[in-house]
Amino acid sequence: MSSTDRPLLGIALNLAGLVVFAVQDVIIKLLSGEYSAFQIVFIRSLVAFVPIITVIYVTLGMRGFVTRRLPALLLRSVLLFISYTSYYLAVAAMPLVDVVSIVFAAPLFVTALSMPLLKESVGVRRWAGVGMGFVGVLIMVRPTGAMFQVASLLALIAAVTYALSIIITRRVGATESGWTMSFYATCVFAMCSGVGAGLLGALDLEISTHASYAFLVRAWVWPDTAHLGLMVGLGFIAAIGFFCLTQAYRIAPVSIVAPFDYSYFLWAAVLGYLFWGDLPSSSTLVGVTVVVLSGLYILHREVRLARQRRSEKPLQVSIDAHTSDLPRTHTDKPCIFPLSAKTGDPHRP
Repeated sequence: MSSTDRPLLGIALNLAGLVVFAVQDVIIKLLSGEYSAFQIVFIRSLVAFVPIITVIYVTLGMRGFVTRRLPALLLRSVLLFISYTSYYLAVAAMPLVDVVSIVFAAPLFVTALSMPLLKESVGVRRWAGVGMGFVGVLIMVRPTGAMFQVASLLALIAAVTYALSIIITRRVGATESGWTMSFYATCVFAMCSGVGAGLLGALDLEISTHASYAFLVRAWVWPDTAHLGLMVGLGFIAAIGFFCLTQAYRIAPVSIVAPFDYSYFLWAAVLGYLFWGDLPSSSTLVGVTVVVLSGLYILHREVRLARQRRSEKPLQVSIDAHTSDLPRTHTDKPCIFPLSAKTGDPHRP
């Protein structure tokens, strides 16, 4: 049985992982009025070490903790830390569904940044999709309107830094397992949040009325039993959610699983209404619709190009096999022009 021939189970795992992370966002928003963001991330990271280390040791052994791409993994982890911290700070000040809608722009940034950073060829159609998606982001953020918030900028920072981390993941994903990358990310999260909490505690900054700023600079407060239980639960929630999403993309094709990522908007809207009575504004609904349609169109183009590359590859292998005895040039390659244009491959360096 192929590792990617269980689409229904893949969809179910993806939906389960997204629901788990939506619950995590609700817990963080509930705790944001009394505790520091760094304190919550620090406790969550310490707890997450338990399932992550256990899974790595059982499935990969000690080699699961070893990497030859340490600088790249550390940079990826720092970007993720900035992304998640910015996201949590935005969640503290804005309705959950609004923050999630803006962060949906991350795939657009991945496509836009892939050309300068990965030297990938991005065609006119995908650039058009990216441009339309950014229009949707502007509709939601409203940078010149009276409703613009610093929290909106934090959500955009979360989207951009998350996109940069995905680009690094593309580079290291072929040699590093998802659990190994998660282990190093958790190490960085624990270290950065611990240092950040210590520094801000020593500075003893004045708390302002802005929810994001207060969530960032608030001093460490030892939580009561119920809140400590929620913080501990966040660690296991993160591990469970990561497992579900990783398994979903492992056992089912990306083209089938990825569109269901946008169901997160539904979970955020439902939970935001149940806990805080928040409803998405008309501009949020219009903007997120444009972003989702743009993301689905870009995904459609990616899948179509991937299929085209797979259909061309056997032909090229056959040509190479039949030309192995042809005269060689100074580059030691057959003296024959390839039938598939190299410039047409968007993932070729």
